[in-house]
Amino acid sequence: QFLYFIGCLILLRSEMSCIFHTAVDKVKANAVPLGVAAGLVAAGIIGNNILKARKAAAFRAKVAALDKSVVHIFSFPRMTSAPNLAPPAVKLEAFCRVNKVPYVMHFLPDCPSYSPTETAPFIALNGELVGETQFCIDHIKSFFNLPQSEGLTPEAEAISTLIRRTCDLSLAAHNSRTTMVDNPHITLPPMADKWSAATGFPRFVVNFFLTKMRQGYIARLNASGLGWLSDANYQVEYLRDVRALSAIVHEAQQAGRKYLFGDRPTTADCVLYG
Repeated sequence: QFLYFIGCLILLRSEMSCIFHTAVDKVKANAVPLGVAAGLVAAGIIGNNILKARKAAAFRAKVAALDKSVVHIFSFPRMTSAPNLAPPAVKLEAFCRVNKVPYVMHFLPDCPSYSPTETAPFIALNGELVGETQFCIDHIKSFFNLPQSEGLTPEAEAISTLIRRTCDLSLAAHNSRTTMVDNPHITLPPMADKWSAATGFPRFVVNFFLTKMRQGYIARLNASGLGWLSDANYQVEYLRDVRALSAIVHEAQQAGRKYLFGDRPTTADCVLYG
């Protein structure tokens, strides 16, 4: 087979040479237009990077001027029907409330573009930016000398971790698919209306941010495999999470506990609230 392949190359060398020279001639004929196009693309990339750098520098200057003794939570604008569009933002704000941690909310339609982890919400505390809600909570606990274990037994702490991971990773992904991916015609128009009214941004600007957000959700869901599930299998997985969490809540109620693990709310309670 190898010798046959070499023989074919020898027999076709003249035709291949002709094709090659024709292609070279076409490139030479279009050298100027191609050069202009390449220059425009390069200029666009450089300009975009400059704008991003200026935007980041302006934001860092803003953060540096903030009160360093207060938690500054950056998230999407509030909704009239819920404290926030993003469950992690509700979780983070609830944690600050139940632990009497001073905080200020800052609303940014393009919030992830400012985040150190490109996720929303994120915080600024003592001049430091921290992304991902659980790391935000860990940082808040450390700064305000709150117990990391929240007084839980090792078993309860393990259950708390499982609750958080189920909500933050699995249930949140299912919720994203239901709202942002499978039913954008239902969820996105009212979101655009409320965000535009809350921020003062034109509707087309808000639509642009929401479209980018939806594309990000689709990419993450496909990468995790959840985006490729059939509708039937997707619903089965969704209900498994809901039933598991419901069983934990039911057990706490049956035991007469005010919250999941006792008389004080913990991070797990804030997660379920979100």
